[in-house]
Amino acid sequence: MLAGRIAMNIKQPFDLFIITCGRDIKLLRHFFLSYELFFRNPGKIHLFIWKKEEHLFDQINRPGNLVIHYKDAVEGLGEDDFRNQMYLKLISDQYVETNWYWVVDSDYLICSPLGIEDFFHDDSAYWFFRPWSGLPEQSWRTGSERFLGKEIPYLFMDAQSYVLNREVLRDLRASCDVSRILSCKPLPSEFVIYGAFAYSQHHEKYRWVNLDRDATLCAAYVVNQRPPTYCELDEGVNLSSIGSAKYAVLWSHWDKSEQKMVEFLIDAQIREFGEVRVEPDAQPLYLELQTSSLSRDDFIAIGGAYSDGWVKAESVFRLTVLMPCELVLKLKVPLCLLHNTTRLSLQTDATVRNFTLTRRNHILRIPLKSDVDNIVRLHFSGGMPEPDGGRRLYAQLTQMFVQPYGWNPLRRT
Repeated sequence: MLAGRIAMNIKQPFDLFIITCGRDIKLLRHFFLSYELFFRNPGKIHLFIWKKEEHLFDQINRPGNLVIHYKDAVEGLGEDDFRNQMYLKLISDQYVETNWYWVVDSDYLICSPLGIEDFFHDDSAYWFFRPWSGLPEQSWRTGSERFLGKEIPYLFMDAQSYVLNREVLRDLRASCDVSRILSCKPLPSEFVIYGAFAYSQHHEKYRWVNLDRDATLCAAYVVNQRPPTYCELDEGVNLSSIGSAKYAVLWSHWDKSEQKMVEFLIDAQIREFGEVRVEPDAQPLYLELQTSSLSRDDFIAIGGAYSDGWVKAESVFRLTVLMPCELVLKLKVPLCLLHNTTRLSLQTDATVRNFTLTRRNHILRIPLKSDVDNIVRLHFSGGMPEPDGGRRLYAQLTQMFVQPYGWNPLRRT
C-alpha cells in the first residue's frame, strides 16, 4: 500500500503543478519559501508562465527543483488566461513526472510540515466533495455538465485539495475534447469535470470524502473562498484561524493576501522552529505596464484594482516610454466617500506627492521620463468599509491612458 511505502521512504517524490501570471508572482515567492521550509516529499515543481513574464523571476528566489514551461509553446491558448489555466490543468499529465501530483495556485501557503501521506489513505488519494447548494456553486454546474454531457451529482472543487492522476487525465482526454474548455459556454470548472469523471470512471483511485460529514481529513484551510458567500475578507484572520490544517489557501485578488501570507509564514516558523529561519521577501515586484494600448483593464490585470475598478490599497508598477509624457488616471469618488476622506500617496522614483481626494472626479497626472524605467507606487488610505462586503473602498478607476505633456483634447489645433 502507498501508506506503507511512504513510511519506508519519506523522500518519495511528489511533483507539483502550478500556473501563474505576472501579478501573482509576488504571492508565488511566498509559496516557494513555504514549500522549501515545510514540504517533505519534493519532486519537481512544474510552473507555467508566459515568456514575457520571465524577467520577473529574476527578482525572486526560486527553488532548485523548479521546471519552467512556457504558455507560448502550447497550441490553442488565447487571451483569456483564466480559460488557459483550466486547459493546462487538463493536459498537465504530459508535463509532470510522477504518477500522482499536487495542483496548487500561487496563493497557497504551507504552514506546517506536509507530506504525501497527508493526501492519501492507503493507496487512494483523498478527493473532497459536497452536495450542490447555493448560487455561487451552481454557477459551475451547468457548464461542467454540458462539457461532460452528463449530470454531475456533487460539487467536486470546494476543498482546494487537488491531487491528480496521470491515468485519469489520459482517459478523460480520450473520452472528450478538453480543448473545448477554451471557448465553451457557460463556463465550466476543470476540477468539477475531473472530479466527476474520476468519481464515475476511476472510483477506486480515490477516497471520496463528503465535506458536509467529515472535513477534518482535508489538509487545506480556505481563507476567503468559503461557503456560502465564497468571498470572506476577514482582516483579522491569522495562523491560529486555520486550526490543524497544514496549508492555507488565500484569494489572490484580495489586497491583503500578500500581507497575510507574510504574517502566516513568520508565525508558522516560530511555531515550528521556535525562530524565524528565513525572513519572507516583501519587497515590491515591479510589473510592467505596456503603454501602446493602455487601459483600465491593464491596471486591473497587474492587481492595482478589482474587476469593478475599485482601487486596491497599494500598487507598484513600471513603465518605459520613448518620449517624455504623462500617465493619466481618472478616479471617481462616490458621494458617500466624500465624508470618509480618501488619501493618496504617489511615489515616482524618489519623489513623493500626497493628495486628498475631496472631489467626486479626480484626474491624476504622473510625469514619465523617456528611455528609463519609470517606477510608480500608489498607496491609498482612509476611505470606508464596503457596506455589503469585506473590501475597503477608496476610489474607482474609470480611465487610464498615456498622453503628451499638456495635451488638451478641447484645444483647437
